Order: sequence, then C-alpha cells, then structure tokens
Amino acid sequence: MVPVTGGTTGKALYAIHCAECHGVDPSRGKNDIYEAVDPRETREAINENEGGMGILSFLTDAELQAIAAYVRNPN
Repeated sequence: MVPVTGGTTGKALYAIHCAECHGVDPSRGKNDIYEAVDPRETREAINENEGGMGILSFLTDAELQAIAAYVRNPN
C-alpha cells in the first residue's frame, strides 16, 4: 500500500487502505469496522498488529481521524 498525502478524504483513504478487509461500504459493519469510529482504537489495532493491521502504521493520526469521520457518516 502506498501512503496517500495532501487533501485526501476519509472516503478515499478508506477505499485504499480499509475496504479490502472491511468491505467497500463501512455501513455494513464487516470485520469490526465500527471500532474505527474512534481513531485511538484504530491506532491501537495497528500498533498491536490485529488482523495484520500493522502494515498501516504509516497512516498519520490526521488520516485515521479522516477515516473515522467517514466510517461514522459514509453517506
């Protein structure tokens, strides 16, 4: 996976880094995606390499916040 920079939306970040495992539509709740509404929970999952998420350690806190905002309100 290639890090995304500059003005990328949570939707785009989700599509690139999350959708393969968690599904294209976060409102369907595949694989505990609702835990991503809290960026701290997502960072913890990455740090602990839960489900192989350690590969996403390059994501910044701002990017995780953008993903969380999208998961909370994908429409």
